[in-house]
Amino acid sequence: MLVSRNAATAARLPRDCAQTTSLETTASRLVHLAVVDALTLTLLALRGEAAERALDLSADVTADHTY
Repeated sequence: MLVSRNAATAARLPRDCAQTTSLETTASRLVHLAVVDALTLTLLALRGEAAERALDLSADVTADHTY
C-alpha cells in the first residue's frame, strides 16, 4: 500500500508543526470561501437579474447536499 508523501511527512512532524499545518489549511479554506463570495457578489452587481436566477438555480441544486 502506498502512503502519500504528505501523510508520511505529517507523521514525522512535531506536534506544533502539525498544528501550524492545520491552521494554514483552515486559513486557505477561509480565503477560498472569501474569494468565491467576492466573485458571487461581483457577478450579482454586474449581471443583475440573470445572475440572481443562476444563483437561485445553484442554490436549488446544492440544497440537498447541505449539512
